[in-house]
Amino acid sequence: MANPSDLSTVYTTLKLLKSTANLLGQDCIPVFFYMGLVTKALEITWARPDELKGVIPCEDGMHLLMSVFSGIGYLYDDAGLWQMLCESGVFAAGTVNSMLSGKDFDRAMRGLKLVDRALHARLFYHFFLWYRRSQQQIPSDLQLIIQQFETAVLESTDVDHFLSLLQTDIEDKLQPLVDRYKAIFPSFKFLDDFLTKVLQPIKILISSTRNGIWKIFQAMKVELFQRMFLNISVMVSLQQS
Repeated sequence: MANPSDLSTVYTTLKLLKSTANLLGQDCIPVFFYMGLVTKALEITWARPDELKGVIPCEDGMHLLMSVFSGIGYLYDDAGLWQMLCESGVFAAGTVNSMLSGKDFDRAMRGLKLVDRALHARLFYHFFLWYRRSQQQIPSDLQLIIQQFETAVLESTDVDHFLSLLQTDIEDKLQPLVDRYKAIFPSFKFLDDFLTKVLQPIKILISSTRNGIWKIFQAMKVELFQRMFLNISVMVSLQQS
């Protein structure tokens, strides 16, 4: 059996996939490799641009996210993320260290999903608390959305109806609270950025890979890398100053 890491094996794979794509009438074909092979595939396509035109080597989603998880650990470890995962009793300290260093993919995925749910739950809790304390009534359309959602969960209605409720946009109704808290509490702005600029792109990227939406996958990858590299470069410069 040929060694998968040999350049000749990678080259043969790229040629075969290009031929297959051409037979299907496709001009371009993304080919996903794990991190150790994607550099070799890129070198081959750069060396043979005419022969392998339209072949686009890409890093696979798992290793990409492991790198992102490592960046998240670097940026948010001491900002409360480690404590949320460990002191909540969900994960052991050693496990959290592995998760936030990008070494434990499955647990990191589960842990970040739990953090996402917990932070959103707190956001909704304070949203309703804010309305009560300010002696305002919850908008009727938002009340209707919540009631419909609760009914759908309890009655286990059809999937299409349930998904349509999940896609209801209530961001504009939450935005006044978010803007107010951002202006008052720097920590709230920090957590909101974590939800909207880190966890949300991760969720969209995962969804795009499952549904094969290439443009969205690329856009979310750029979004995540910009966020990670920008924050890391700022933190390094602050440490050096």
